[in-house]
Amino acid sequence: MARLVPLRACYSIAEAVCLRSMLAAYGVWTSADTIWHAQIDWYALVALHGIDLHVLPDDEETARALLVPVEDYIDDLETEPEALFRPPSLNLFLAIAVFYFFDLIPFWVRRRYFKSEEAT
Repeated sequence: MARLVPLRACYSIAEAVCLRSMLAAYGVWTSADTIWHAQIDWYALVALHGIDLHVLPDDEETARALLVPVEDYIDDLETEPEALFRPPSLNLFLAIAVFYFFDLIPFWVRRRYFKSEEAT
């Protein structure tokens, strides 16, 4: 029986599943034994030292070549999405105007009555 070689530790279930799917698409068999612990106790994933991905020794070189670090091409990615910084739309102003025009503000926001005012 062949011994498995540790490839990577993933700290989220989504990352582990995506990496396993990508490697499976290239014909690399992977094993993630601790993924079941992570699905039950996901909040303890750091204490479990992540989800360990293991590959066969014959596929190790191929798997490491497929897992290219992101730092090499991070400058080519979009740095800031412009949609987050666009000015408020007219629909927002119309919604606020309708909200105040039809007096949809709850009564506890409009006027607060304190016990001292009720006595007078």
